[in-house]
Amino acid sequence: MIALLAKGGVLMVPILFCSVLALGLIIEKLLYFRRAGSDTETLKREIALHLKNNRIKEATSVCKKNKGVIPQIFRVALENEAEAIGDLKWEEENDVETTRKAVSEEIQLNCIPHLEKHLNILDSLARGTPLLGLLGTVVGMIRLFGAISRTGLGEPDALAGGIGIALITTAAGLTVAIPAFFAHSYFTSQVDHFVLEIEKAVAWLLRQLEMRSLIAKSIQFKESGE
Repeated sequence: MIALLAKGGVLMVPILFCSVLALGLIIEKLLYFRRAGSDTETLKREIALHLKNNRIKEATSVCKKNKGVIPQIFRVALENEAEAIGDLKWEEENDVETTRKAVSEEIQLNCIPHLEKHLNILDSLARGTPLLGLLGTVVGMIRLFGAISRTGLGEPDALAGGIGIALITTAAGLTVAIPAFFAHSYFTSQVDHFVLEIEKAVAWLLRQLEMRSLIAKSIQFKESGE
């Protein structure tokens, strides 16, 4: 293996570096997406139960205990509602629009950037590594034909061997680029999936908060009438 790398020339060094980097990024993203997932339906049921009983503090605690992107967004929304109310109880009408803006900022400034983190590097590796391999092959062919111009064709077997050595970098570049390309496509689809799930979950939570706001307003109206 080391002898093969040596035959490929100096450009095998950056290609090898790219392969290690690509492997590290793929493993890192796989672990991240595994941690980012959560049991959204169970989380919804627990939060809905707490909100129904005016226990926003407990609902926030549930989000803190659960790991993942959606629990994080729910936590931000509920903390924003608690801050607006002031005493963690549904005794006043809530400004749901303020919560909507806070959640939108959390998604755009925190969640999506974390989901997309390092994907541009992986894309660059998938695009750039074959070019490094091609450059190595071109350099090898230039050297080969330079040697032919000085010494003649010589043995055909030696000529074929020289061409084979020149193609090593192209093969190495493609070996790195192909997995990086498919990994990037997979992770991009995962980002799209998470964004869709986030949008659905946020829409559900905002409906819950709007409903609680209307109920709180109705209770206040009845109490003021009495």
